[in-house]
Amino acid sequence: MENWKACFISTLITIAWIRVCEFLVAKKIIPNYVSRKIVHIGSGMSFILCWSLFDSSENAHYWASSVPIVITLSVVLVGLGIVKDDATVRAMSRSGNNPRELLYGPAMYGLALVIATLVFWRTSTLGMISFTLVAVGDGLSGLLGKKFGEHKLPYNPNKSLEGTLSFFIGSAIVGFYILSFFNEYLHLEQKWPIVFVSLIGALVESLDWKEYDNAVVFIAGLISCRFFW
Repeated sequence: MENWKACFISTLITIAWIRVCEFLVAKKIIPNYVSRKIVHIGSGMSFILCWSLFDSSENAHYWASSVPIVITLSVVLVGLGIVKDDATVRAMSRSGNNPRELLYGPAMYGLALVIATLVFWRTSTLGMISFTLVAVGDGLSGLLGKKFGEHKLPYNPNKSLEGTLSFFIGSAIVGFYILSFFNEYLHLEQKWPIVFVSLIGALVESLDWKEYDNAVVFIAGLISCRFFW
């Protein structure tokens, strides 16, 4: 597929996912914290899968990176108050009403996706798996941990065993699928290290990083992927 077409389709899918979540929050079909995590999990991972739409030219990753760059910049503009978008604030901020919160978790999430695309692309495990930890692992940890987290971690009462296990299991399963999906570019002989990478990511996320968790988990993923692959 021509890169401009792949870019258009990727942008359409990513924005559509976000707008659907904004609509569901506006109609009070789902609460803010659920919407935030659905955006967290789905928008980035759907874009990662869209990498396969781009051709094999040397500039394909530049085309692809323009999608998260534009979306992240738009989120930052809302966070800075330059652009007013109450729907985005309701769907993506922690509190649901403070645009400044977009400058932390959501902006760092977008930056991680830009780095994964622009620097590592689909020929390296580092970007795609590190971002999977951020999107799927951290997303499931927050979503399921909040709903089912009855057993608090002894070293961090703000986190739960259920949330940490959700991170580990979700990242391992989705990560294995991502590695298989892109193996024509990766040429991996072993995919089992995803178990250890996911475990490391889960343990790192179980510490209390406040609004910097997306950045810390992504960096932990880069380091652990570099070690195993």
